[in-house]
Amino acid sequence: MVVQTQPVAPPRRPVAAPQRPVRQPFGVLRVALGWAVFLCLWELVGRTVLAGTHLIGVPSRILLKLVENAEVYGRGLWFTTREALLGYLLGNAAAILLVLVVVLLPQLERLVLAPSMPSRVRSSRFSWTCSSVNQPNPFF
Repeated sequence: MVVQTQPVAPPRRPVAAPQRPVRQPFGVLRVALGWAVFLCLWELVGRTVLAGTHLIGVPSRILLKLVENAEVYGRGLWFTTREALLGYLLGNAAAILLVLVVVLLPQLERLVLAPSMPSRVRSSRFSWTCSSVNQPNPFF
């Protein structure tokens, strides 16, 4: 005689809640305190041990000069930022233009890529183009 019973599922383990990262309540305070100690030591060494040697400036005088000459530093910062942004935009525009030239006129690909390749790769024994299907690309 065979007794049929319901299949018994193995007991389930309780799923642990996801662990939250342990926060250090004084982490930011510790970093700020570290910077304050560093700046105080710098000021102390600059005013005592290295006083009169002009080897390093002390933080208080550096901050004073920054505040006194804020207009000059502001103009210099604006000029440098503007020039860097303009160079970035012009470089990207030139790259996009060269990509369009290569895509629209594949015959000019070697001419466009030539300045970016070392001279040994441009030699005749490595004659290849990236868009060429008939010639294998030695770099892939």
